[in-house]
Amino acid sequence: MFSDQYIQIAAYIGTSMLYGIGENTQANLMHYMEMYTTYAMFSRNEALSPDYDYLYRWHPKNLYGVFPFYIGFERDGKAHGVFILNSNAQV
Repeated sequence: MFSDQYIQIAAYIGTSMLYGIGENTQANLMHYMEMYTTYAMFSRNEALSPDYDYLYRWHPKNLYGVFPFYIGFERDGKAHGVFILNSNAQV
């Protein structure tokens, strides 16, 4: 799905050994891909900054970026990677 400032990509990936697309909670580095899963990717966080005060009034700063990349490993030892580069929100 493509619209102004929004892109949504759905794909069937032929392996269950998939790594990457961080910023989510899981038990290990390999994603559980036995069911359809949505991962949103935004690069906004509130980092500690030298100009914060001690009353916990944090000043929002960008802490990191999002690198929409995954790598899939096949059982025969082959691998493939996909990197998606754009300036829109990604879900």
